[in-house]
Amino acid sequence: MKIFYGVKIKDELIPIIKVMAELELQNIKGRLANPDNYHLTLKFVGEVKDEDINSYMDLLKVNAKKMNPFSIDLDIIDTFEKRKGNVIWIGSKKRSKEFEKLAKYFDDKQNVIPHLTILRKSDEIIKKEIANFEILVDEITLFESKRIDEKLCYLPIYSVKLKKC
Repeated sequence: MKIFYGVKIKDELIPIIKVMAELELQNIKGRLANPDNYHLTLKFVGEVKDEDINSYMDLLKVNAKKMNPFSIDLDIIDTFEKRKGNVIWIGSKKRSKEFEKLAKYFDDKQNVIPHLTILRKSDEIIKKEIANFEILVDEITLFESKRIDEKLCYLPIYSVKLKKC
């Protein structure tokens, strides 16, 4: 199974993000991300064995309790260049102090940029600043990424609220 840690996007933000994505990407070809799948990726783990999933849940449970809720500023549209088509995302120009702490807990050797995918399979490369808005990180979810009836779905496996002990 393929997994990642992320933040569910609150329902009230989905229409705002959808409109912004459509405005910013007016003349850009690609496949818009399904708003049902909107999430802020914190750390991509990748393929893991089903029997190992409990260790990833434990890692989340232990470390989430060490963190206070915090906000991530989303202020840029950027591109991950991929062979099968670029991925365009909304994210943060720099990792905040709070995010750095979280990344350390999750052994982030990839230097992940917190991001929200808005377009896939694009030939375009975009990098530009956008009007800043905040996403509150008060809960972290371990998601499974899988295809159901040829449709990419992100299924919550386990969620933990952030709170300092």
